Amino acid sequence: MVSDTSAIASANDKDAVIKVFERLGLPAPVCRRTTTEDELVTAVSKLGYPGTPVVVKPPVSNGMRGIRVLREGAWDVRRFLTEKPQGLEISLEELIAILRRGAWPELLVMEYLPGCEYSVDAFIGSQLSVAVPRVRESIRSGITFHSRTELRDDLTEYTLAAGRELGLRYAFGFQFKLAHDGTPKVLECNPRIQGTMVASVFSGANVIWFGVRELFQEPVDNLSKPLHASEFLRYWGGVGVEAGECFEI
Repeated sequence: MVSDTSAIASANDKDAVIKVFERLGLPAPVCRRTTTEDELVTAVSKLGYPGTPVVVKPPVSNGMRGIRVLREGAWDVRRFLTEKPQGLEISLEELIAILRRGAWPELLVMEYLPGCEYSVDAFIGSQLSVAVPRVRESIRSGITFHSRTELRDDLTEYTLAAGRELGLRYAFGFQFKLAHDGTPKVLECNPRIQGTMVASVFSGANVIWFGVRELFQEPVDNLSKPLHASEFLRYWGGVGVEAGECFEI
């Protein structure tokens, strides 16, 4: 239940996704692709660093791997003693020191988007297309722990238009973040079932089940009920076992 190989490759490349949005005239963050230390420093400077935070990330990655927010003086004594380390903020000098310890990677330098983040659960089939935007209220290690459906027409339109342009089908998703002026700009595409995609079920669109039915050429021509607001919360669980007891998973 996946799209064609070429569509997946394009959708996994964050720079390629941004270029699709630009080609369609949809909001996209300023982004520059770099392959050397000099290119990285130049791109960071052009986006306003150190006066303005800048995001650096690999073109292809997942689960927040490799992403950093460049911020001058990211950590001082007060923050060190009072805040839990998040692992995202770093200064340009600290980042360069790390990257010099191996083969220099290809990196994207992107506009920093300060607003809330959205994830959109989507489905494109032969008979039905639907997208369910939700606010990511709480995120831990890249996993949504609290999301709230917000049925924004703009995010629905952007997701389905870009998904078709990329050649995606079945279940997939996009992530967006709000810019300073409130404009939603694309972060990346997940050309697969997203980790919290089950949340869309509670808003009236079981996009995973739609994909299964499409795969088996069964009818997928209507929603079970109109899309509506809902919330989804994730909790850690635990199991206690007395000493000497046998417990099987």
